[in-house]
Amino acid sequence: KDRVIDFTKYQLNISNNHDTGRIRIFSIQHETIYITAVKIIKDNFFFGIGPKMFREICNEKQYLTLTPLDGSINGCQAHPHNSYLQLLVETGIFGFLPLFLIFMFLFFHLTKHLMYKIFYKKIYFQNIELLILISIFINFWPFVPNGNFFNNWLSSIYYLPIALWYGVK
Repeated sequence: KDRVIDFTKYQLNISNNHDTGRIRIFSIQHETIYITAVKIIKDNFFFGIGPKMFREICNEKQYLTLTPLDGSINGCQAHPHNSYLQLLVETGIFGFLPLFLIFMFLFFHLTKHLMYKIFYKKIYFQNIELLILISIFINFWPFVPNGNFFNNWLSSIYYLPIALWYGVK
């Protein structure tokens, strides 16, 4: 209970001991990493800093983000822990746009399937197609922390459903 429930409530700042009176984004650590990423994005918006360079650039003095709640947290990690932030930081808007457009394409088609099902009582996608599209949609959901986008293991999680999609089409 202490580790899973109480510490989570502390991390999100929803426990009875509010320090700032606002809810945090996932945790103290994630919030400081995200703030650091946004600082870097502001300086390198179009082309980014280069793949896998976040760990190097975040140590520069102008990008450090310290929090009084945990002195060991400075907002510098191996990657920003969010695929969209990582692509914006490391590849800029030009590397970010393809992933964002894929997500919007998925959102549009899944919404279209839902509307067909509700209003016309017709099926836009077969079950296997729908299952694969939903798995891709979940993988690219922008509002969760995740691993390094350029990691081989995560690449298989991202791209295997896309290959399956093309296989069933």
